[in-house]
Amino acid sequence: MRQLTMMSAAATKKGTMNLVPQLFSILLLVGAASADERSPFFSQINVLTTKNFNAIMKNSEDTVPVWLLDFYAPWCGHCKKLAPVLETIAADEENNLIAVGTIDATAHRSIADKYNVKGFPTIYWRYKGEDFLHKGGRTKDALVNYGMRLTEEAITDVGKVVHFGSSSVAYVFDGTESEAGLKVSEKYKMDTSFGRVVGGGAATKLCKVEVGEEPLCEVESSKWDAFVKKTNLPTLVQINGDTFGKAVGVGLPLVIAAIKNDNSEESERMLEIARENKSEAKFVFATIDRIAFGSWLDGFDDLQKGEDQYFVFDNDRKKYWVMEGGKDIKEFLEEVQGGKAKESSYSKGGGQGGFGELIDLFKKYLPWSCLVFVPFLMLIWVIFFDEPFQVEEGGDEAKDAKKDKGGAEGKGEGKGDEAAKAETKKEK
Repeated sequence: MRQLTMMSAAATKKGTMNLVPQLFSILLLVGAASADERSPFFSQINVLTTKNFNAIMKNSEDTVPVWLLDFYAPWCGHCKKLAPVLETIAADEENNLIAVGTIDATAHRSIADKYNVKGFPTIYWRYKGEDFLHKGGRTKDALVNYGMRLTEEAITDVGKVVHFGSSSVAYVFDGTESEAGLKVSEKYKMDTSFGRVVGGGAATKLCKVEVGEEPLCEVESSKWDAFVKKTNLPTLVQINGDTFGKAVGVGLPLVIAAIKNDNSEESERMLEIARENKSEAKFVFATIDRIAFGSWLDGFDDLQKGEDQYFVFDNDRKKYWVMEGGKDIKEFLEEVQGGKAKESSYSKGGGQGGFGELIDLFKKYLPWSCLVFVPFLMLIWVIFFDEPFQVEEGGDEAKDAKKDKGGAEGKGEGKGDEAAKAETKKEK
């Protein structure tokens, strides 16, 4: 089995597109592998804790190409929905690529803090000792494809730039890669595709290539990392469950047009605005279907329900700004940048779990929430801690008498305990 692992690693270095089928073919050829020879970390959900995490990661280096690390919370609904998907991946008997590990982030905070886990579920991938945050879909196919991409080379040889890449966005070096090019391509290879033009000498620039758009290039290699981070999205993003995490991951505010999906005129207008501003890289421009994602939009109190609207959302600060009707989009964005637009707070889902939601509601409805919350606290105090409110009949003398009585009872109980211990010792 160790020889098979070495063969699969060599195939990966040559730029294999699909590791699992090749492994399966090798197994058929040698006819020597069986289910019980596979790594013990496959075919099961591995429960990882602070005590076993480092040991398992080290012991599996030679037998597990890729780890899928799922950080969850016991009360998280989305985590419960993800669990059957992970079980399906782990149960696949032909899977020799991905081992699944789960970490209860509420019980093992040291691991969660190491991975900067702020929400649930959070998925990380571990490949060759490096960790990659998952930003894609959470279906079985999406997760398996993501894991397979980790094993592929970061940069692919391409003939013509216009024919490169199956996605709408890719990055191309105008020659053989430099050290800076290798570094940036390895860092972002899970987010996008990288290629090099063959026979061109050393790379002097990196260009973003997008279907239907003019190439956008950066010539200074020291800026390639920031260039990819800020531009690694289509000029106009269509927000959905798969793209939202990637859009907010850029770290820029989102300019969002909440419209119906069939509103092609408004989408085209938004695309033109995005094209005019893409060289500045100050915002991410996006559209979202206000019907399909109405529940998420309900978290923005200042948005008009069921209306086509423009607004800016800063996910890191949980702040947003709504454009008033009839106002020009350019003027609106200038006001947002200049701090002149009305700022609002996005509160939906701000806390973690039911307690966090209660806190959000309390903050949202201040000061009226105090009228309910304060009497509720007093009621709890009366029920569970009511003795401070009781007044003894007979004044101070009655209190002293009760105190003396309690002291005597305490001494009696102490003697009784000693007698019981002596009796037990005698029996022994």
